[in-house]
Amino acid sequence: MAVTSTLGSSLNPLSGVAGASIPASHLIPDVATWAEELEPRETPVWDKCPKIGPRDQDKLEFGQSYHRRIEGTIAEDLTTTETAIDLTAASGTSGDINSIKKWNVIEIMEWATGSTTLLDYTTREEVVVDTAPTTTNTVTVKRGNDLAGTGVLHSSGAYWAVCGTAMPYNRDFELSPTIRGDKLYNRYQRFYEMAQADIAARNTPTWEFEGDPLLLDFKRATLQMKWEAERALVSGQRVDGTASAGDAAIPHKMGGIDYFITNHSGRVTNLAGVTLSLYHLDDILRDQYKDTAKGGATTMLMSVDTASILDSMLNPARQGTLQDTSANLYLETIKFRLAKLEIMQTQHMPNGSILFVDFKDIKIVPYKGCQWQEREVPSSGPYDKLAIWGQYSVMIERVTRMAKLHNFNQDMAAYPRSEYF
Repeated sequence: MAVTSTLGSSLNPLSGVAGASIPASHLIPDVATWAEELEPRETPVWDKCPKIGPRDQDKLEFGQSYHRRIEGTIAEDLTTTETAIDLTAASGTSGDINSIKKWNVIEIMEWATGSTTLLDYTTREEVVVDTAPTTTNTVTVKRGNDLAGTGVLHSSGAYWAVCGTAMPYNRDFELSPTIRGDKLYNRYQRFYEMAQADIAARNTPTWEFEGDPLLLDFKRATLQMKWEAERALVSGQRVDGTASAGDAAIPHKMGGIDYFITNHSGRVTNLAGVTLSLYHLDDILRDQYKDTAKGGATTMLMSVDTASILDSMLNPARQGTLQDTSANLYLETIKFRLAKLEIMQTQHMPNGSILFVDFKDIKIVPYKGCQWQEREVPSSGPYDKLAIWGQYSVMIERVTRMAKLHNFNQDMAAYPRSEYF
């Protein structure tokens, strides 16, 4: 038996070093505390979306109707005498050929120099449709003073808008154009997590946790699964799966909010690296107001870095006094003429991108019998397995009220921050 001699040494409580009176192997471990995990697993977007009843087909279908268009751009340079005008969007449910009828009055004018939003009213003329487009994008018109003369020079891309109808006397009615909506769809995505522990391990306490480690692992797995579901809800790309055998199978993936706004809203603005301004947000609101009956969506989903960029924009306009002892350096809402925008930060949005959403129109849909549920998975030995799973999709209604603003400058140094302090 090994004996430790302390003869000639100073008795002290040190261990594991020369002259120590306590051998390291004799110590009683004492862990003062063990911090819980710090990585966030919150799901604010999932929590805000309404949940509706389950469906029993793996293709979740929904639709969007439209009014016919009342404005657009011409697709050719126009001389003063030309009466056959090519329009853009020659086909499709929102195409110009489905928007104009015989005897429509149309105004045409140029954009102001260097602008795509301001019109030059000195170039304005009104024309009357003689022949509505049928299978091409060409419409014939009467032009000039009293609709019997020459018109105004216009360049390709000039603006047009319907200004009414002017039908002569003693004429038959002409068939008005009609359009139909788009049927959209999404897929269901299956989420799961599983935890496993030997029965002996389930009864072995550790410094990290005194209870059953399987139950703790299962709790963590559940949080992880719902966090992954939130990421898919925000930024998932839709995939139509296959039924191939084994690992060759491709699973269904649901398209998320970003996917449907990008592909179906018609309101995606690429700022091409320019510095973000509050008035870029106002531009989105004005565009939505012009084209949607009740205006656009007013909750802005963004990353915390993007929210910090917006926070800094208020600093130049801020005023303080010598008595102020606190400062509010963040924005919660921004009020414009047309709406009040609410800022909602989430870990699941990339920097340099903002989604304008209305949570009333974003509905989470479970597959029948596949809502979140726990299962005890059979095992063939002295160990236990617990799983949790669910199968969900998302339905984005009235997506044309939503918008995306992206690809703006993400460098914090480009925005007003420390120079104001």
